[in-house]
Amino acid sequence: MNSSSNVEQLKQELLYGKGYVVFRNVIPASTALTCRYKALKKANDEAWDGWPGVRSKRIRDNLEWGGEAYADVLNKTCATLMPVVEAVLGPSSWLTSFQTLVLYPYNQLSAEEEDCLCSGGLHNDFPYGEFKEVMDKEVLGPVAGNVEGRPMGHGNAGWQFPEGFKPGSQVAGLVPNSGAGPDWDQFTKGAVTVEASPGDVLMYVGAVWHTISVNRGLSPRVALLGQWSTHHAAPLEAH
Repeated sequence: MNSSSNVEQLKQELLYGKGYVVFRNVIPASTALTCRYKALKKANDEAWDGWPGVRSKRIRDNLEWGGEAYADVLNKTCATLMPVVEAVLGPSSWLTSFQTLVLYPYNQLSAEEEDCLCSGGLHNDFPYGEFKEVMDKEVLGPVAGNVEGRPMGHGNAGWQFPEGFKPGSQVAGLVPNSGAGPDWDQFTKGAVTVEASPGDVLMYVGAVWHTISVNRGLSPRVALLGQWSTHHAAPLEAH
């Protein structure tokens, strides 16, 4: 079980180790389930993301519609993660994005179609995020320009985050090219799917290579997405 009490060890793991850690039991399971219920209800009124083959909806303005349960998630997550966030990003780092992602079941893709979809989604979130495809591949500056936390709200143990990660990929400081090719081949050799339970929080640095995955289960996956940035960064709600 990871705890923010060992801040220096967690910082080293984020910057120079796997690039991500899982904090266990940060959010009460009952609160996580309440957020899941609210998110699925809210998602009924939201449009689908424009990503062919991925049945997902991204919901913004969580605190406006999520009520006390979402506020409780935010408060407990910040209380647990902030010592580590500031160790990585510096003092006065702040939460610049807080959203919900719902990934609905979809079992109509062949293995080849799914591989093409996931390779096309390969990216990291720092420094270019969704705009990486228009930038040249280059060495990054500081490896930790942002840190992300993803509390989970699924009702069953063994829940998988809706993304695959390449452990240690942040160390090289490179922005991956999406689509089939050497970067995707390198990613698939060591990519992992992170599993955890309702109320756990996955924390990772934005430079880690990751991609979306297809939900082949029987029920929607729900994750709350928080993004922390250095104190001089503007809000990143486009993330």
